[in-house]
Amino acid sequence: MSLTSSPPSTETTSTARLEQLLPQLFQPDVQTGDRYLKIDIAPNLPALIALEDVQESAWVPTHMVTPIPNLPACILGVMNARNQVVCVVNLAQLLEIPVSTVHRQYYSMLTVRLVPTPEAPEDTNLLALTVQDIQGILRLQPEDIESPIGDFSAALTPFLRGCVGREGQSIPVLDVKAIATIPALTSR
Repeated sequence: MSLTSSPPSTETTSTARLEQLLPQLFQPDVQTGDRYLKIDIAPNLPALIALEDVQESAWVPTHMVTPIPNLPACILGVMNARNQVVCVVNLAQLLEIPVSTVHRQYYSMLTVRLVPTPEAPEDTNLLALTVQDIQGILRLQPEDIESPIGDFSAALTPFLRGCVGREGQSIPVLDVKAIATIPALTSR
């Protein structure tokens, strides 16, 4: 009596062939380090924000932001984001970084989560920051972050977690919780 085996299915042979040709697709991609969103605060001024502080990033049409009179120039207005009223702030102006005013049709915007307080639950404690551009995500090891003292102005240093040397330059790592304490946001 002879036993015959059935030919391998096309699906099995295709998977085996793919695994042979592209082994990286079938091996777990273990990436270590904390994730950071790379942004440009102003032209030629990159920065990083911990991704754990970012709720979302988007391009928002300027007409979606309602200006409010008699507020500091860095506060552009408010907008509705997922049925919440969110304050919209120009990050460069808030940090007193000189930039030329360019009227755009869209804002590159990050919505960041602030520290929840008893008066403001976590889901209502949001701040929208407009930036020059959103570059992408990168991973850093905690030991990659160095002291920012001496690399940046004394006015900017209190709002930094540290800095990272990348691409031949020192890139600041912003501290969202410290930024939320800037007097322009807390007064009034």
